[in-house]
Amino acid sequence: MHALGPCFALIPVRLVMALCIVVFCQIGWANPYVDPAGSKDGPFNFDETLVDPWVEQETQIPDLPEFSSLQPLRVRGIPPDLELFLDTARVTVDPDDQITRLWVYLRSKQGVLNGTYEGYRCATGEYRIYGYATPRRDPPITPAKRAAWREARGELSTNYRHYLLRNYLCDLRGARSPIEIQNAVSDAKLGDPLFYR
Repeated sequence: MHALGPCFALIPVRLVMALCIVVFCQIGWANPYVDPAGSKDGPFNFDETLVDPWVEQETQIPDLPEFSSLQPLRVRGIPPDLELFLDTARVTVDPDDQITRLWVYLRSKQGVLNGTYEGYRCATGEYRIYGYATPRRDPPITPAKRAAWREARGELSTNYRHYLLRNYLCDLRGARSPIEIQNAVSDAKLGDPLFYR
């Protein structure tokens, strides 16, 4: 029994190995780059023509808001001598390109105001400036030239945009609705660090 015991113990292992080889060969595992469709490039070809590309809709810059209508919001990522204000009363979320657009203002302790009309993409964590508020000029809005999408993080002077994206403009589903954004900003506590409020 002792002499035959090891032989019997090896038979199931050999049998299992043989069955595995047969199964793997049947499903093509032995050559993972065999494409059932006959392509030589492998099974992981992605046809971009089958997916509608993301297209940004044309942006119309609205009139400058009245400063009294702006919503103050204290966020991380801006120097302590600056205050942030949002035009939440007219924030929009385009259903086609899912861009959140609104006026954003920064005010210094000396009372100097700088406003920008901005767009935010929750899907990519990017922002874009469409225009600048220049109330002392005629016309009071200066469209941005060759504005590009930029990552909303990294630069100390623009970290507040990353904070806005994560805490007020977006949630796990993507862009929040204008009402949800208005409520999130209205209910915000000063310095609230919670993500996805």
